[in-house]
Amino acid sequence: MAETGTAATITPSVSTAVTYAIQPASEIDRGGQAFNGLGGFWISDQLTLPGDPVTGSAVRWVTKLPTGTSVMVETSINNGASWDLATNNGQVPRLTEGDTTTRSVIVRVTLTRTNATDPPPRVVSLELQVSLDSGVDEFAAIGHGMIDKVTTKVVGGSSGSGSASSVGSTAVTSRGGGQTGGGTSITVHVTDLSRAIKRNQWAQPFTVPGAMNYGDAVMAMVLNRLPSQTDFSIASTQRALPEVVVYGLKQGGDPWQDIQELAQAIGYEAYFDPKGVFVFRPVPDPRQGVPVWTFSEDSNPVVVEASRELSDEQTFNHVIVIGQSSSSQNPVTAEAFDNDPSSRTYIRGPYGEVTERVTFSLITQQDQAQDAADAILFNSLGAADTVTIMVVPMAALEPGDIIKIKCSNVKANGTYMINSMTTSLSPADPQQLVCFRQSTNT
Repeated sequence: MAETGTAATITPSVSTAVTYAIQPASEIDRGGQAFNGLGGFWISDQLTLPGDPVTGSAVRWVTKLPTGTSVMVETSINNGASWDLATNNGQVPRLTEGDTTTRSVIVRVTLTRTNATDPPPRVVSLELQVSLDSGVDEFAAIGHGMIDKVTTKVVGGSSGSGSASSVGSTAVTSRGGGQTGGGTSITVHVTDLSRAIKRNQWAQPFTVPGAMNYGDAVMAMVLNRLPSQTDFSIASTQRALPEVVVYGLKQGGDPWQDIQELAQAIGYEAYFDPKGVFVFRPVPDPRQGVPVWTFSEDSNPVVVEASRELSDEQTFNHVIVIGQSSSSQNPVTAEAFDNDPSSRTYIRGPYGEVTERVTFSLITQQDQAQDAADAILFNSLGAADTVTIMVVPMAALEPGDIIKIKCSNVKANGTYMINSMTTSLSPADPQQLVCFRQSTNT
């Protein structure tokens, strides 16, 4: 297209009244087509790689190509210094497995057609993927304690088939065995720090002042028997000891048992966790606790084996709590029983009356005894529901955690508390979790 510009005559003047004229001026501009109608290209933004080992890559695209058109896809692993022809659904050329030096990948798409009047080619979608091994070794505490036993074992190996005693064997136990099997193994047995407290028996009386908070009392007892302990996790409680308690009046008493009884008196538990922290907290309730992990057959299935057991071994419908304090001449007593006629464990029903008697030396108040009786009864109704699962090791879990299990094959669906767990040091072996709840209270 042409453009024409014109200027009018300008007549300037100076002080001497001299005049001159500028003739009209004209300008003609011409523009041509600024793009190639037969072809063009597009270059993507960089896909930045952090330097972790490459484990795989893929380039894939979807196009619409009218007759006489084409699309070419190329990749570059050196920021466009050179280009490689890519194959649809193939790997990025020259980006090999284990590569840690390539820092970016870009894509160039070239589109062409035969005639400018032909319909253009179209790229509907283009995808570039690079997978990396960003995993790192992660260590999690699965136990903390003291070594109390070490066992060394030597087994002779064999250079051929059969046992070490067969013909042709080269088993030499003192040299570590033969070509297959044999060698030396060391088994190290570790117990948590509760053993150190248990073995440090009371040698002289230890007094816990009356009106002292239960949490403070437990910490004082731990520090008295294990002065090196520094890590504590003590849950708050409004309960205080009703009276002065003296431990160790009888030499040889078990301090750890005394700590456990003090915790049980208010529905708490005391233990050392896998990191060596002394924990004093309410006993978790699967009905109210928030699950920290879910094992489900519907999403992220990692359960390789499951079994479930229902038992009435821990089922009671009549609970009697006795506060047998040494300073009280009239011990307090409280009862709780299943008085619901529609319940399967109704105290006057076919199940019969099954009584559990529990004695607490630190209970001296009637309301505390009744609270304990009600709590024990509630957690005793219904069958003991125990689910044992073998799972891909989860080092972050520990006994006392609340988890959710859904495994229809054994009809397990709900929240459970981990009672115990077994974790192998071999990553190839599954982890065993033994989980518990009362079937009625779910």
